[in-house]
Amino acid sequence: MASLTPRRKARGFMSLPAEVRLNIYNLLVSSTMLINLCQPPLLEPDHLPFRKGSPVSEMSLQILALETIIRSHGLHLLVVGDPVRGEVESLLRQRVVRYHCPDCLTRWLRNLSYGLSVRFDWVEKLEIMDETYRDAMSGFSMVEDFYLSRLAARDMMERYQAIVSTYSGRMDLVHPPRTWHFELFIEVPEELLASTGPLEPGISRHSTRLLPESVAFLPSLDFGGTFKWIMCGTAHRES
Repeated sequence: MASLTPRRKARGFMSLPAEVRLNIYNLLVSSTMLINLCQPPLLEPDHLPFRKGSPVSEMSLQILALETIIRSHGLHLLVVGDPVRGEVESLLRQRVVRYHCPDCLTRWLRNLSYGLSVRFDWVEKLEIMDETYRDAMSGFSMVEDFYLSRLAARDMMERYQAIVSTYSGRMDLVHPPRTWHFELFIEVPEELLASTGPLEPGISRHSTRLLPESVAFLPSLDFGGTFKWIMCGTAHRES
């Protein structure tokens, strides 16, 4: 089989103009990818929540969920071929990968080790969602519960930053290794945030997300029974 060379004329899909290929990629690749492995892709009578499935059926559902996520977000383009993969990777690095919970990230990375999923080296922006619930019988105030929840969320963020860094280690001698920077936010319902009035100067806000330090300036903020944390990670390549 003759090897491809730079001088060889492109055929098929790669012969299309670059702008056309980019439009096709944008149609297939999600702007924000939600990775949710907590729910099976198909709800069948044999897999009702109150029935415990066998290990084989659970593994089959896990593989099916991975395949559904890969195809629905256009990640199958990574295994089409080197020319397409190179162009798709450049696009994917601009996308945000949002994990439904820390366990979903753990399962995703574990399946990478088993060879059941696409690689991880294209991920440069990720979000890990995590919810903690207040114990009504604890006797703690809202403020005390908030600080305890924040402490637990920060500990978890540091742990997952180390895990992600492990999977992002140097894979070859060509590309420089990546370092990850994580930042913690708390999700505040828009209607709840609107009820507090204008934010004071110096309070950092991103959409309905606040830095935990900002909440100290909003003592009247009532989160109800749930604290919704977002661990945002960004990868930086060393020069």
